[in-house]
Amino acid sequence: MTGETTHGAPAGDRSRPADYFSRPGTGATPTHHLSGERARAALVETPGALPVEVVGTARPRVVWLDFGRHRFVDAKFRFSLQQLLARSPDAACFTTPLDPMLAPSVGETVPIAGFIFLLHRCGSTLLAKALARSPDNLVISEPTALTEGLWEALTDGWRAPIDPDLAAPRLRALITGLTRRRTAEPRRAFVKFFTFHTIYLDLLRAAFPDVPFLFMYRDPVEVLVSATRRPAAQLVRVKGTPAGDTWAGLGDGGTAELSDTEYLVALYGNYLLALKGHRSPVSLLDYRDMNAETLGPILEHAFGVVPSPASLQKMQEQFRFNSKVDGADVAFKPDSETKRRSASTALIAAAERQLVPLVAELDRSTANLGPRLRAR
Repeated sequence: MTGETTHGAPAGDRSRPADYFSRPGTGATPTHHLSGERARAALVETPGALPVEVVGTARPRVVWLDFGRHRFVDAKFRFSLQQLLARSPDAACFTTPLDPMLAPSVGETVPIAGFIFLLHRCGSTLLAKALARSPDNLVISEPTALTEGLWEALTDGWRAPIDPDLAAPRLRALITGLTRRRTAEPRRAFVKFFTFHTIYLDLLRAAFPDVPFLFMYRDPVEVLVSATRRPAAQLVRVKGTPAGDTWAGLGDGGTAELSDTEYLVALYGNYLLALKGHRSPVSLLDYRDMNAETLGPILEHAFGVVPSPASLQKMQEQFRFNSKVDGADVAFKPDSETKRRSASTALIAAAERQLVPLVAELDRSTANLGPRLRAR
């Protein structure tokens, strides 16, 4: 194994709150619960309020926090949320029922241009931060309202299968709330999901049948090296829980005794199988095919978006910098070869046995953008 799981913020990583790896909650503290007309009035009167968390199962509630006119430019939604709580602890915060009927109360929304799905460490953060550099784009990257609390509510505490007829409107309402128009500038919105959302592609398609989907991936050896060296908080948190077992496609307790590498291979394998089984269109993009020069064609082919030259130039600037560092322009250094050299024999064998064949299918797919990008 190439790394050890760390249950605290990685050394020197000042962008992550101390509880990032261990606590599923956001830290937002609602002052009151509202329903019916009072909930509708609060959403109308607080135009900067966004959904940040779903709590409870029998009567799930949505936690709303007032972001005002904040522009999301950080690597993750959670980082902006934590900064807001530290800076403005008295920001309006309340709960409402998880009720699709409240969706119209958020008012005008920014049209959604695309959804981004991913394997870990595959350039999705780079793409999201590049998009966020242009004021034309509203980018919601890994929204906390869509983490395990939501799926626990939709499955009655992981005891029942998801009912699409009930779940799709709730999911649509949450994402509608996240993309409400809080400023005049954005022309379009993008939502970058967590890795596990790939197993819910069919449900998301039912909720948003007209939104283009893009799935980003990378050489699985490089992905595993990165993910074992610097584990994702979401995965650390759910290992050995019903959420982790469900997302890995294993029975109750199926992930508890797995090593980190075995756990990640099970998760990624199940995500790739879900992608393979999804029949609606999904554009595919390999990390190696994305750079500043191909960004324009990627946006056009994947989302039907043709940015202005000025907007595209702003976005292309991100490719010179490390996308994992917020608040400072730190030069990007390619690391693919370093990752491959550091991979253990066991890790390579696990990747080649379970993930490489599935990724090879993505490479060959007619939905893959790579051939068109390389033919330019």
